[in-house]
Amino acid sequence: MNQLSQLNLSGTPASLYRWASRIPSTTLKTHLDFLMTEFDPLFSARRMAAEVVEIIDETQDVKTYVLRPSVHWKGFVPGQYIAVEVDIKGVRVQRNYSISSAGSLFEREGLISITVKCVEGGTVSNYLADVLRLNKVLHISEARGTFVLAPDELDQKNSQKPETKAGATRAPLFVAAGSGITPIMAMIEALDASNALGNATLVYAVNAEQELIFAERLQVLQERNPGFELLPHYSKSKSGQLNNKRLLNYCPDVAERAIYTCGPAEFMGMVKGLATALGMPESAVRSESFGLPKAKNIADRLFKTRETLVSGDSGKASNANSARVTLVKAETTLVAKGDKTLLELAEQAGLKPKFGCRMGVCHECKCKMSSGRVINSLTGELVPAEQTHIQACISIPIDDVSIESW
Repeated sequence: MNQLSQLNLSGTPASLYRWASRIPSTTLKTHLDFLMTEFDPLFSARRMAAEVVEIIDETQDVKTYVLRPSVHWKGFVPGQYIAVEVDIKGVRVQRNYSISSAGSLFEREGLISITVKCVEGGTVSNYLADVLRLNKVLHISEARGTFVLAPDELDQKNSQKPETKAGATRAPLFVAAGSGITPIMAMIEALDASNALGNATLVYAVNAEQELIFAERLQVLQERNPGFELLPHYSKSKSGQLNNKRLLNYCPDVAERAIYTCGPAEFMGMVKGLATALGMPESAVRSESFGLPKAKNIADRLFKTRETLVSGDSGKASNANSARVTLVKAETTLVAKGDKTLLELAEQAGLKPKFGCRMGVCHECKCKMSSGRVINSLTGELVPAEQTHIQACISIPIDDVSIESW
């Protein structure tokens, strides 16, 4: 890996990257940015890129991709994630993946890693596994997310740390399931680097031992920090699924801990439920959440709203399960089913509309709707009929819709 820090695998010397990194971003945003991007995508100040410098097989269906981000990439806090953007069959697709590497790797060699599990039907995860190769370039975002260690966790002597009933500082408890270990791995290594891992506990649930991700890295950390408890839980063994009772058996002092959990929504709900039952404050439990979640029971709301429109005055929708979306400029009509947003529908049709955050924050995907109704996927509420400018990334067609700007 040391050689990689000296020479970019595309053939561009590291010294040239260091020179480029000193060019003001305002300059690169003009013609120079275009020229530099044509020379190498990693120079771009407008669209961040990262080169794949190593691919590691973690388990049978999990790979770690070691990346060298653009010279203008700003870095990360352990626990954060990046959005990865790929073009698959002419459609631009974006997914969020936690950074699974230690902060020291980026500081020392300018590298980060993401760890991705292939899942059945996983568009991007399977594309990365089947298509992505060394020296290829991925487009990525800046690091995002608030699932990070509390500011004082890295300082064992900080008197401002949350206190337990006994007056001692809260020790961290990490509870992960499957690939939920990825952001937690970065956190644990940050604690190790600060000599603050000795009082931490990790309960890590997987189906079987061969599915443990980062097994060797975790073993090394445990050997280096005798006080660090590594407690793997194998759900397909006699012990069964990890639940409240078993988690208490692993860590009887749960109520005295600062909890960090990542995994499937139901799994994190179990951990939060235990904390609530023990009378813990909400601030004591931190969990991973990529972006903003859709409203609860959005599918039921969609069906009921469409059903009302079909039987009411509108009468435009062909049935309660679908709606038509007309893209005026593209002279295309799409059929909207399920809970696909306007942005997703347009991309599936081969269009490449402008977008940014994909979670209703930046307004880059705003488009003009001349007729029809949409539902806001974050709130589950019907967007007012008089509102014509909508955010495509969170707007789900409820009635036949016409988009003038696409």
